[in-house]
Amino acid sequence: MAYTPKDPTMLYPYTNWPQRSTSPSPSIESSSSFDSERYDSDHTDCDTHLSPASSRTDLSDAGLDDPTLTSDAAKELARNEGGDSSPPALTVESPTGHLSKCREFIARRLSTLLCVDYFSVYAKVFYNKRGGDFILPLRALGLGHLGPIESEILAGFQRNDFISSVVINNAFAIFTCSTSTLVSAVLTDIAATANYGFSDLGLGRKMIVEYSSPNIAKPFHIGHLRPTILGAFLRNLHLRSGWKVTAVNYLGDWGTQFAMIAVGFQKYGSDEALRRDPCKHLFEVYVNITKDAETDPNVKVQAAAFFKKMEDMDEEAIGLWRHWRELTVARYGKDYEQLNAHFDVYAAESEVGQDWQDKSVEVLEGLGYITPVEGSLAKVVDLTPWNLNKGVLRKGNGTSIYLSRDIAEAVRRSEAYSFDKMVYVVASQQDVHMARVIRILKLMEFPWAGQCEHVNHGLVHGPKDAAGRITKFSTRKGNVLPLDDAISQVEDAVHILLRKDAQRYASIPNPDKVAEELAISLLKIADFSRRKIKNYGVDAENLESIVHKGDNGLLLQLVYSRLVALRRRNRHLLPVNPQGVDTNLLTGPLVHRLVFLLGKYPDIIHTTIATNEPCKVVNFCFELCHAIRRLLNTAGTRGNESEATATATAQLFMFGCAEKVLKSAMELLTLRPQEQL
Repeated sequence: MAYTPKDPTMLYPYTNWPQRSTSPSPSIESSSSFDSERYDSDHTDCDTHLSPASSRTDLSDAGLDDPTLTSDAAKELARNEGGDSSPPALTVESPTGHLSKCREFIARRLSTLLCVDYFSVYAKVFYNKRGGDFILPLRALGLGHLGPIESEILAGFQRNDFISSVVINNAFAIFTCSTSTLVSAVLTDIAATANYGFSDLGLGRKMIVEYSSPNIAKPFHIGHLRPTILGAFLRNLHLRSGWKVTAVNYLGDWGTQFAMIAVGFQKYGSDEALRRDPCKHLFEVYVNITKDAETDPNVKVQAAAFFKKMEDMDEEAIGLWRHWRELTVARYGKDYEQLNAHFDVYAAESEVGQDWQDKSVEVLEGLGYITPVEGSLAKVVDLTPWNLNKGVLRKGNGTSIYLSRDIAEAVRRSEAYSFDKMVYVVASQQDVHMARVIRILKLMEFPWAGQCEHVNHGLVHGPKDAAGRITKFSTRKGNVLPLDDAISQVEDAVHILLRKDAQRYASIPNPDKVAEELAISLLKIADFSRRKIKNYGVDAENLESIVHKGDNGLLLQLVYSRLVALRRRNRHLLPVNPQGVDTNLLTGPLVHRLVFLLGKYPDIIHTTIATNEPCKVVNFCFELCHAIRRLLNTAGTRGNESEATATATAQLFMFGCAEKVLKSAMELLTLRPQEQL
């Protein structure tokens, strides 16, 4: 369709938009040196950057991660051809902050100027990586020949307090925010908002997040790290967004695997070793008896008989189970404290009642989804219409299985908490199982079944062997890396690094505790920097190398401690009164870049809530830390004493805002910011 320029008119009245400016036209430049194919990494995978070779002019895929695209109202109206496409008033589900207002202004001006749908423009205004703040690929508007469009933009786009300049380059419109307005608006917002970056999206709503959920009688290993810190991250994210969150640790303390340990303890168990380290010893028993079961089929027969005793509430069997459970749960408590992961409820498979397990079978039988098994007590549910094959609800000897127990536990939680949302943080290898649980709940016509969500994640595996094959961790084979060992290895490397500056190392209070926190930060950020669905390997022989690899958790901690040190050195200027700060003294491209990043934080949080991806926050932290370091290395004051004090106060105010945002993001990622390094 050819584009026909029209007189710009106010097509979409919107009370929150700025009024039309009567200021002169913006500065117009044409810079051939600008790299128009480099976009902000917010629109790419978390652990990669979009290269010129892989970029696309229309950015249709890249835009999926844009925070503005997650507004249901915006997407619905954008699809509403011929209907009222006027932008709705901002809701709690829309991104907020100064940069969102800038994006709204750009979209409003261009929709008026080019007579195109507001949301069609708004959805294609992206953050720019360099050379400007926002970028719009003009071909993506689908208006035909670009010459008239470019001319119309250059002639008609009016500058105001939001946007100071527009550049047309290689079919892209690049917009730059006004530095003075940007600095004043963003820093004032940060200083005035206790929970900056977060909305009240979940206010009055209740959520359950189930995460970590290890099998008892086994030590915490490196594979447990990911579901634990991902769940803790989601808990923090929703708590700070207004949700009433109940964090549940659903322990695997029931089933044949526990019965295997009971059988093995008769042969390999030691009360003395159990007292010294219960998880380690019971794990050794489990590995040994599993090896026996490979050659002796009687082992599994004995285990099945023991589990039947447990289900029949045999006093001796239940007493043994209860003792081992208490020992391992106490040990896990220390691991969770170390990882800064917190739970409101410790639930367990053993606590699941039989009522809803039986009712689920009855309901599904009535619906015709149960496949009979002749000569057996087994109950099999046929979910092939949903490509989920068949699942076992009851074993052949009549005992329960984790599918039926998970269904009954979901019903119990609905009755106990009346949740608006329930999230299961469970590895991708359980995708089919979780899909079966949710499908069966829907078949049973529970109105809350659609509010259950499986947040999956990839697996942590070992290094590749000589043949290039991935080695998998396995508790049955004893091939795991205990989390304690992993932390200790990295901690030793941190000590070596810190000791290179003997004077600084001597000034660190409790260096052992600090090194431990830094090691945990390194492990967490190494995990969080990837998209959560991606598998990754851990080489136990070379784990300490993460201390020296590029951007990592140590960078975040060092920059944060440097900001705290700056504040301490300038106590004579504290406290800073935001109303008394002259933000016009904060100028230059480095200031603009830092404050622009601070202004992006609300959009980063908005995107993260929609995607459940901590890597978005990690990438933001890396960018923010680099911007802070560059500015710290160049900051200074000039002029007489009064002018120097005013400038120093303004800089301290800006760095204080940066400290607040960085700390907020680090705590969201479950890190404990270290103030003195």
